[in-house]
Amino acid sequence: MINRLFINKTDNTYVQGFRYLFAGAAGFITDFTILFILTHFLDIFYLISATVSFTVGVFITYLISIYWVFQQKSHRKRTSEFILFVLIGIVGLILTLGLLWLFTEKLHIYYLISKIIATIIVYFWNFFARKKLLFSEIKSP
Repeated sequence: MINRLFINKTDNTYVQGFRYLFAGAAGFITDFTILFILTHFLDIFYLISATVSFTVGVFITYLISIYWVFQQKSHRKRTSEFILFVLIGIVGLILTLGLLWLFTEKLHIYYLISKIIATIIVYFWNFFARKKLLFSEIKSP
């Protein structure tokens, strides 16, 4: 069971989803920490901080994803794979910023709580988009 969840290569969506929780958590911890430092200590506007922190978090998630979560290769070059990963991340960033703004400015929720809520919502977009568009095998016609 431990090998199946943590070590063996897998195409099982449930196992990948479990592993992606760890990849996403590492990216989120990085993202959240940078957001807090930039906003709280450096007094940078939270939406700008969120953009910078999200970008670093996406890079961390990418590295963990390609080496541990989605081991099925899409037969793309690493550069193309990374560009597609980033494009999916940009959609995630737009969703995150929109939700962060909505929760913080309109619903008056503290920006760090807003970030947690937005991250949970965007997590599902990121996982399924990356699994389907990036880390699934390209089928020939």
